[in-house]
Amino acid sequence: IVGDRFIFYVFIAGMILLHQHAGAAQIKWQTYPEALRTAAREKKPLFFHVRSNWCYYCKKMDQRTFSRPRVIDLLNRNFIPVKISESTDYKLMKKFKVKGYPDNRFYDHNEVLIFQFYGFQPAEVFMVFLEFVDSGSYKTMDVMTFYEKRRQKKN
Repeated sequence: IVGDRFIFYVFIAGMILLHQHAGAAQIKWQTYPEALRTAAREKKPLFFHVRSNWCYYCKKMDQRTFSRPRVIDLLNRNFIPVKISESTDYKLMKKFKVKGYPDNRFYDHNEVLIFQFYGFQPAEVFMVFLEFVDSGSYKTMDVMTFYEKRRQKKN
């Protein structure tokens, strides 16, 4: 009886964990061709996260940046997110002349480059980049000017 109870409790705990994980919001990554069609239709900017499976900082962005609810919400709501992997998207890597990982880029819906940054960025910094592009501020100022104005408003 004790063994049966133990198995039952382990089963219930596992189901709870699976339910919690399944219900967690995630970024709705699209393939490159799918993203271009969606961007043309919805007129939203594209966000490309170019990565490698062996890249430590790519994994760190997955864990510490792309897992945050605010990042997930803003990316899913106002952008077309695309994850491009060097192991499966070699032609795209060549097209974009990728030189290192992670390589993160924002494009308008016509695939004109808006803003690009390399390397790991924590969620707080990444949110500044998302807001910079989402607000259209990139049309009138650089990202550091945007950051300073944003910081002054909060103080």
